[in-house]
Amino acid sequence: MMIKELFVLSLFAVVCVNTMKAQWICETEANHTMFGGDESEKIAYSNASNASAQFKIKEYINQPVLDIEYIPLYLIIEDHNNRGIVAKHDNSVAMMEIWFKIGAEWKIYKQSGNKKEGMVAEYFWPFSSLDRSIYFVSIHGDIGRAFWSDFKQSNSVKIRLKDFDSVQEVKEYEFDMKGSSKAYNYVLGGKIPTWDK
Repeated sequence: MMIKELFVLSLFAVVCVNTMKAQWICETEANHTMFGGDESEKIAYSNASNASAQFKIKEYINQPVLDIEYIPLYLIIEDHNNRGIVAKHDNSVAMMEIWFKIGAEWKIYKQSGNKKEGMVAEYFWPFSSLDRSIYFVSIHGDIGRAFWSDFKQSNSVKIRLKDFDSVQEVKEYEFDMKGSSKAYNYVLGGKIPTWDK
C-alpha cells in the first residue's frame, strides 16, 4: 500500500512541475538604463517544450509624443555554439513566422525580408551574445488588434525562423500558451492600448 501511495505522489509531483514549467510566468526584472541606473520592468515568458528557448514579452511602451506604442516581444534561444540565424546587412532574416493555434485552427503571422509578403512588425532585430540568440519584434499599427487577440486566445504557438542563405533550413520552437491572457494583462500594468479600445 505504501509503494502505491508513493508512486501516486511522485506522479502528481511530476505533473505539477511540468504544468508549472509550461505556463507563462510573470515577474519583475532589473532593466539597466543608459544612464547607469536600474529600473524594474514587468516581464512574462514561456519556455519552449522542444528546445532551450523562451518566448518573452516586456512591459507595454506608450509614448504618444513620439507616436510609439507596442509590447516588446522576444524569442530568446540558448545557442552555446553561437549559430543563430543571423541578420544580413539590412538587419532582417529571410522569414519569421508566428503560428497561433486557436482551437483546432492555426493562424499565421509572417515577418519577412520580402515586403511583398507583408510585414507583421515594424522592427525585427536579431543579435547574438556569447551563449544565446535574441530576436526582437515590435507589432505596430492595425495588426496589433488581431495579433494580441490571437496571442490571448491561443492554446499554443510555433515560431519558425528561415535563413537567407538556406531557405530549406528552418528552426522551429513551440510554446504552451496557458496563462497568456494573464501575462498580457500583467505587462500592460492596467493601461489600455489603442488596439484594445
